[in-house]
Amino acid sequence: MARMVSSACSFVVLMVSVCLCGLLSHAQADPFVGSSTYAVRTNYSIGGGDDLHVHEMTAVGAIPNMGEDRYIKTAMLALFAVGGVALFRRRETLGRGGEVACQFLVSLLFMLLLATSSLDAAILDDGGEHVINTAVTGHLVIDNSDAAAPTAAELITGGSVGQNLSVYGNSILYMRGGDVRGDLNSGYYLGPDWSRARVHISGGTVGGSIHTWRGDHVVMSGGSASAVDVKGPSMVAITGGTVHGIVRCWQQSQLALSGGTLERAFGVGGTSVATVSGGTVQEGLWTWGESNMTVTGGDIRGDIRSGGDGGDSNSTIILVGSGFAIDGVPTGYGIYYASDCAEDYLGRLTGQLAGGEYLHNDVFIRSGSRVVLKPAPAANTAWDVSTGHVLQASNWSDGLPDSNRNALINGGQSAFMSGGVFSVSSITIGDSTSGAVSQSDGLTVVSNVFLVGGSAGSNGTYTLNGAGELVALAGKIGVAGKGFVSQSSGLVTIHDQLHVAAQVGSEGGYSLSGSGRLMSLRLYVGNGGTGQFTQTGGSNIVRDQFRVGNLQGSYGTYELSGSSELSTMRTYVGYSGTGLLVHTDGRHQATDRLVLGQDEQASGRYELGGNAVLESRWQYVGHGGTGAILQDGGSNVAQYIRLASMSAGTGAYSLSGGRLAAGTLYIGYSGEGEYSQSGGMSEIDVMRVGFNAGSDGRATVAGGSLTVGTLRVGDGAAGELQVASSNAQIIITNLLHFGGCSVFSAVADSEIRMSGSIFENLNIDPNALTGLANTTLIFEGDAVISTFEVGGLDDVANTDFTIGTLQVGGVVGIGRLQLVDLFDNQPDWTGREALHVGKLIIGQESHLDLNGINLYCMELIDRGV
Repeated sequence: MARMVSSACSFVVLMVSVCLCGLLSHAQADPFVGSSTYAVRTNYSIGGGDDLHVHEMTAVGAIPNMGEDRYIKTAMLALFAVGGVALFRRRETLGRGGEVACQFLVSLLFMLLLATSSLDAAILDDGGEHVINTAVTGHLVIDNSDAAAPTAAELITGGSVGQNLSVYGNSILYMRGGDVRGDLNSGYYLGPDWSRARVHISGGTVGGSIHTWRGDHVVMSGGSASAVDVKGPSMVAITGGTVHGIVRCWQQSQLALSGGTLERAFGVGGTSVATVSGGTVQEGLWTWGESNMTVTGGDIRGDIRSGGDGGDSNSTIILVGSGFAIDGVPTGYGIYYASDCAEDYLGRLTGQLAGGEYLHNDVFIRSGSRVVLKPAPAANTAWDVSTGHVLQASNWSDGLPDSNRNALINGGQSAFMSGGVFSVSSITIGDSTSGAVSQSDGLTVVSNVFLVGGSAGSNGTYTLNGAGELVALAGKIGVAGKGFVSQSSGLVTIHDQLHVAAQVGSEGGYSLSGSGRLMSLRLYVGNGGTGQFTQTGGSNIVRDQFRVGNLQGSYGTYELSGSSELSTMRTYVGYSGTGLLVHTDGRHQATDRLVLGQDEQASGRYELGGNAVLESRWQYVGHGGTGAILQDGGSNVAQYIRLASMSAGTGAYSLSGGRLAAGTLYIGYSGEGEYSQSGGMSEIDVMRVGFNAGSDGRATVAGGSLTVGTLRVGDGAAGELQVASSNAQIIITNLLHFGGCSVFSAVADSEIRMSGSIFENLNIDPNALTGLANTTLIFEGDAVISTFEVGGLDDVANTDFTIGTLQVGGVVGIGRLQLVDLFDNQPDWTGREALHVGKLIIGQESHLDLNGINLYCMELIDRGV
């Protein structure tokens, strides 16, 4: 398709290049640049310690030299390096003196950029997704404060930031590499309580401190930083990486340490809460204020201080383990405190934490604070008979499990529950071999994790029917082995995540039928292994994210049929793995979005048919990866559908039956998108075939009924419309627009009904729209006056942009049409343009206003007045 539109785009590219040469030659006078001049080169940096403040912005391999003493606050700033010449556009740009610079450079630069050059990096301007892979010598600020929800996602994969990197408002930063030589501030200087910035660090180096402020969320799983300073209310999780300095948590914050290395101390103050379950802390722990820290694991070296270095304190450190001794004397578990002492306590504490790691530290307890020593959870209690009731104490090796002990059912054994309350810390059904539990009544409460099919080679089964109820914090069906849940009635409530096939190599299955009800915060089918979820009845409510094929290498399948209800907030089919959702009956409502093929390596497919109903606000088909919707029945209703959301994405929609209703359908939003219709009925307010620069869209109609309000083809990006069958019914109710990069083909006797709509043609290549010669355009709509853009030469022998049949007045009422010549479709022609048609039909009481334009036709049928 790119070869077909190249001639149509070449003129635009030439004119833009000429304009840019003029702009670059006047760079000295531009207040945006100050005393600097433009140099013809591809690598730029911000010099002189300049600050760069951006909103949904990043650089492509370069950033312009701003000149000294320049402060940029911009709603949109994008830099392009093309063919050795630096180009940029800006909007709402202010200098320190308050001067307002004008906006220039049309969006067709995107097409020029992607068609003519190779780049060090790429702008992914899709809801604020960008890649930073360059040098910024000053500050870099990512600010999305005006958005009501987090929509920006800035990805740093390389390059460097010479000073501070700040993330404000609702922005999301993914740092996977690169070098930030100053501080990384997550809302640090912002102040208002509504800041909801997110930072995810998996690589790279932060030379200064990581600061959070006012409700921000930071996850560190790799990379390194000099220090971490958490001010509340904020949430920080450290699962990996290295922090060279002190980690401090202030005010009303939460911090969880489960991995990585802290080369100095970890402190918590104010009313903050912290947990330590893993990782290494070289110089100890301390609390102050009214904070609380719970330690269950990790390698804790150095002192343990409860109460800080001075002042009143009511802080607490809770150590969970066994074998504790103070000053070498074994002690019973309880509270060791010095609140009644005239002097603070300093002594030696030893013991083993719940995770198996050892403490051998000096302990300092300031007056008013305390260290709480709690016993580690007791050993597991195992199922001890071939079969029996779970509430029979003699059926267990160490008595009934409780909320502090784990239960194991293994060795080919099975248990049942027909009433009562069964409370455990966690339960594993089939830990190393096989195990089974069936529940027909009563309540099972799992305060931690419900596991089915634990180790590799295991096989576990859980069956729920009758009036039974299961409540758990989290669930894993097929942890490393095989796990299966069958639910035909009753209620299962998972407060956090439910994984079906949790780890690589695992197999998990879930069958929901009858009147069964399942509720969870997040549901992952095929999290790391192969997961299968079959729903033939009941209701499945996922309050947040529902993912089918979550991690890379996983495979998930979800089958929805019968009188079923699936309700989610966000549905991902193929998040980083491979996902398939087969929907033949019942209703699936994704209140926020449906995403097929989220990440670049992901693949997601949605098969919709039968009497199924799908409803969602957004549908991303091939977001960063590969996505497809195949619909041969049912109903799909969405406000927005994007095929190929990002430049790396590929998205396809095939409609052969059923109904599609959409507000806006983007075919090739930023990548390669394809829409094909061979049957069914589609009703679309706005259809864009080829949208962002560099995208490629194709729409093929071979059957069924397509009704579109506004249809734009090749408007700023490559787009193709093909009518592949004369049986296809196409109705345009507002506008049919062929842009400069459009292609239109049609079989003989094709027909498009223009019901009170306008025909626009901005293409200068008649060879790109040869399908017009095989098409009958019917203008109808009673009193509405439509306009038609003519594009041929005013020459009887000319055949440019010839219309096969032009009919005024048709199936719905009379027609009123006026010819116009508003665009120069013939740049080499000096006279006025004309219209050429094979057959001209004027219906009864219909009107054609030539408007002083010549019309040439081979055959005329005039039934009008």
